[in-house]
Amino acid sequence: MLERRVVRFGGTGGLASFTHIVVAFSWLYLLSSSVFIANIVGFLCAFGLSYLLQSRFVFQVKITTQNAKRFLWFNSVHSWCHNFLARSSKTVITMFACCLWYS
Repeated sequence: MLERRVVRFGGTGGLASFTHIVVAFSWLYLLSSSVFIANIVGFLCAFGLSYLLQSRFVFQVKITTQNAKRFLWFNSVHSWCHNFLARSSKTVITMFACCLWYS
């Protein structure tokens, strides 16, 4: 059961990412929208699809407002941590490389 859930989780994540890309590019190139607006619309579509698929297909729970709020909170925290760690690790790697280069 766990293996199936992991595969479903990865598949829904991949589908949500693909949805974000397709919607954002469509808004950007077909509707001549700004990059900011295109990404917001892409994110909202991907977020909605991800929530629906993960709720019903992966975890098989009811779709409720409270679950949607938790899903949004978790994804927001995850995104912030990912961005923070990505920037921090680049800084550390750059500093380490400079120390090796100049030593």
